[in-house]
Amino acid sequence: RKPIDEATIRRLERLALVGLEYEQSKRILEEAIAFTEPLRTAHIDETVSPMYSTLENYHIHLRDDVVRDNVDRREILRNAAVLEEEYFVAP
Repeated sequence: RKPIDEATIRRLERLALVGLEYEQSKRILEEAIAFTEPLRTAHIDETVSPMYSTLENYHIHLRDDVVRDNVDRREILRNAAVLEEEYFVAP
């Protein structure tokens, strides 16, 4: 496991676009990683089926993906705060 150093915190700070205090952020990240450690030891093999939803006890209607040609690309791109070569730019 890669240690959580100041460079890691600064990278997360840049990606999240928020200021992070190093010691507090390091503690929170270490707690989050420790929380997920049991997943490393979970016995998952071919007998465990993938889930479509975390709410598998409930009937959830999944619509079919349908390709539609009636959407104007320019209209969609008008929603972008920043564009680069007709692509949305995200942090």
